[in-house]
Amino acid sequence: MPGTKKSNKIGWATRREKESTRATQEVSGPDINGLSIDELIGLISSPMSEEIDLPCVHRAIELAKSIDGIPRQNDVLSACMRKLLRGKSPKEQQVRSLRRLVFGLGDTLLIAKTGFGKSIIFHAYSILTGKITIQLVPLSKLGEEQAEDINKYQVTGTNACLVSHETKRKHANLAREIRLGKYTHILTSPEQTAMDWFLELVLDVDFRDRIGLVAIDECHLVSTWATFRDAYAKLFTLRASLLPSVAWFGCTATLTKEQEAEVLRFGGFRKEGLEMGELEIIRTSVDRPDISLHFLPIPPRTHTSLQCLYPLLDEAARDVIRTTPPLDNGGRVSNVDGLAFSGTEASDTEAREHLRLGNWYQAGMQNVHGLWASKTHRQKGVPSRKMNQW
Repeated sequence: MPGTKKSNKIGWATRREKESTRATQEVSGPDINGLSIDELIGLISSPMSEEIDLPCVHRAIELAKSIDGIPRQNDVLSACMRKLLRGKSPKEQQVRSLRRLVFGLGDTLLIAKTGFGKSIIFHAYSILTGKITIQLVPLSKLGEEQAEDINKYQVTGTNACLVSHETKRKHANLAREIRLGKYTHILTSPEQTAMDWFLELVLDVDFRDRIGLVAIDECHLVSTWATFRDAYAKLFTLRASLLPSVAWFGCTATLTKEQEAEVLRFGGFRKEGLEMGELEIIRTSVDRPDISLHFLPIPPRTHTSLQCLYPLLDEAARDVIRTTPPLDNGGRVSNVDGLAFSGTEASDTEAREHLRLGNWYQAGMQNVHGLWASKTHRQKGVPSRKMNQW
């Protein structure tokens, strides 16, 4: 069986151990074993350094696993997350979810709105425990962005990689590097975990022992995409190839009751309950007060025009001008990423002219797209195919 020899523990895994030992001596002093949890939390929270003190973190988590340390588990994790969030206090549900994963309380499904900060939970897990996270992402582009976000923490020994058909083609030694422990966060697709290379990887006892978490990002896709990506409907088989101690985490911003049932059935989660190891579903408000719906009457003979939207466009531009200072060249850096709308070719041209004459470009919002299709295509239900960018 490949990888069962002790010699496979050399390489990046050994290098991380040496870095951790050196960090213990340089950052935390020669001995932190005699410190209390309060003292360790103080060192973790110290403003003297922007970097998180991993030896103190690991020691504090170790103490918090004891009977006497259980009441301080939230305090330890809050201090750690505050460091990762650059001084920002974590949300209660973030700490609650992370506590279940770090201290082995059981599987967790978090339902929270977009922008809540769900990703920090599975980003932080490997940083705080030293265990490997396998994160399942639906799209390679999303995985690439998440890997970049993880590496931006610049924590000693923390390294994320994206495993896709393209990255495997470009990096022939990627699987070997993963086996030797170079990466703490492995971002990949459900399809990749069903391939021979991954199945061979988890047969390596040393590698399998280092896996601590499987995180399913956008887990509602287990239900909605399973019809054309059947690997989503077979995630429960992944759990059978890993140790029972590996935690399962899923997060999404939207999940109906029907979808929830399918996610729990096919996603590999244990049953919901209060016993150790069982699933807890954490629900938060998905209300988005920053999103509103406006219903306006469309004047006669203008049903193909976008004129009724112009007041909203103008207000958006004025808001940017009010809230962002001008640059030296007179322009502005907009806090609005861009505008996308769908209409006809005529309405495209009309809207473009309105924006050109208005305050849109003065506000610095250059990323504007118009999507339109011919009348024949629209009647047949064909998606818009042409995109104009101005």
